[in-house]
Amino acid sequence: MKNKSINKLQNTFNSEIEMKNLTKKEKKILNEINQIRSIIYGYNENNPEWIKEVRPYKIAIERDELIRNFIISHHLLTEEFLNTKLLKYFIKYSEKSKHYQIFGDFILDRLSYKEKIDLAYKANVISNGAYKFLEKLNILRNKCAHRWFLKDKKVKLLYEGKDLLNIKNFEQFVDDVFTAHEVLWNL
Repeated sequence: MKNKSINKLQNTFNSEIEMKNLTKKEKKILNEINQIRSIIYGYNENNPEWIKEVRPYKIAIERDELIRNFIISHHLLTEEFLNTKLLKYFIKYSEKSKHYQIFGDFILDRLSYKEKIDLAYKANVISNGAYKFLEKLNILRNKCAHRWFLKDKKVKLLYEGKDLLNIKNFEQFVDDVFTAHEVLWNL
């Protein structure tokens, strides 16, 4: 059963997407996203104690999870780009060849992300700028993967010296991530 808080969140999310322009399938998926959000975060606007004690914590967790998810997902995507570029650089065979699969399974899958970007840089598969960005992304990924709370007085989630919990800073980071995808894709 949907409650007021979920409806507010859904309306905020949906306001960015013209519902009338969505297909039936897209509307179904959007509804599922909102149901998942409700299940995970358990909003309960009918309980005054929940509103006072739990709601701020749950909302902060959702924010952190959105940021964490973006960083970890795009770290993984850049790793896929790196794997493809390294395979094409070292193995000139088609993607279906045995050599290609062996190199991927027995070499690339055993390398850390840092080792892959080092290898790609030393082999001139990526530029110095791409290398530096991917190093920063790896540091952010590690912070997100090994810390529950992203908002911490002692350790901040920084990108180029700026706190990623600030929306303008996060927006710039997202732009840089998408630029990096384009650069990696076009190598």
